[in-house]
Amino acid sequence: MSNKQRLVDIVNLNADASCLSTKRWLKALKGGIRSELYGILSLYIKADIKITLGIVGSTVAEIEALNPECIALINQHPQNFQILIRPFIHSLSILWSNETFSYNYQLGKRYIESQFKNSINWHLPPEFAMRNSHIYELKKLKCEGTFIHPKRVKKGMKSTLPSGVFTLKSIQNTKIQCINFTENFDTYYLDQIQVFRSSISFKEDTIYGWRDGESPLFLPKSIQREEIFIENSKKDFNRVFLSEALDQDNIQDKPTIHSYPQNSLTPWLGNFRLFWFNTEIKNIEKKFKQISKKKQIIFLNLLNSDILSSTEKNDVTVALKHLDNSSTSSYTIKRKERNLDAEEILFIVNNFSEHQIEEYIENATSKFFIKIRARYKAALSVS
Repeated sequence: MSNKQRLVDIVNLNADASCLSTKRWLKALKGGIRSELYGILSLYIKADIKITLGIVGSTVAEIEALNPECIALINQHPQNFQILIRPFIHSLSILWSNETFSYNYQLGKRYIESQFKNSINWHLPPEFAMRNSHIYELKKLKCEGTFIHPKRVKKGMKSTLPSGVFTLKSIQNTKIQCINFTENFDTYYLDQIQVFRSSISFKEDTIYGWRDGESPLFLPKSIQREEIFIENSKKDFNRVFLSEALDQDNIQDKPTIHSYPQNSLTPWLGNFRLFWFNTEIKNIEKKFKQISKKKQIIFLNLLNSDILSSTEKNDVTVALKHLDNSSTSSYTIKRKERNLDAEEILFIVNNFSEHQIEEYIENATSKFFIKIRARYKAALSVS
């Protein structure tokens, strides 16, 4: 029996990430079984290791429309892939009402469960930003658990959180299982794909690791870089699914935490560049029930957290080791501002009839509307 630590490798895959352009994402999907995304997923099968994927519903929709081979690959290998429940849009849900949160969550859940066989009823929240009333909504909808990240918690509260699995108590005495992710696993992962090694170690017997699955797409030679991470982490850890770790973790020994920790909104609202935009969205949200189902689906795209972060956050410069000669140089990952795309969606919601919406979505030729078209059809299919 190996004495290596257990790793639950939980991956957030969000094609709207603020550093991932639409052009770059579509390139990663192009080519069917020869595509970049298919190549990255295949690495886990080749290495015969386990990964717990949290793919946002809108990203799944784009994969279904443009590279269904990737979905087939995941479904053909349930021994390698377990799928988490995500909302349909990667929303900064703390800004939005319980009704909007619930609609986005349920739409994502229905669609993800329609596409994947090996799913687990745990909710991976975008940006780890939720209200306690959202926890209440999750419990009402039979969700089994959710997550927080210690890097998103203010310093004074971080030390009060148990490691791993614990019970979270929210409004109306709602209790739900919650996992506090292992701090710095995301940094360990970035070290591995950027410079091929990491000095970070972990003391926990079970590491609940969180990372962004789109990260290799920001860098050259993404498949080779992901393969280096897989090889190195396979040496360091025994990988298990989330469901397997939960079966072995004794939650009865952990304290109950009252209140979901509130995330700082500075990265999304710090300079108020899109304050006017949020105000307009809130005005539409107030009459959400009165607008048509088709407009509701289009409206959800306005809740995307990366509309805000891509506008507020600066570019990132990292040290990058080259694969061919092992030299290291600085490399800048640029933000891809999404405010123009967002304003176009806002204009459509405010000004178009249902017929005009469908006609425009069907005939628009921009790369952005290739994504919107895929999302629209997917959401309608489960609405």
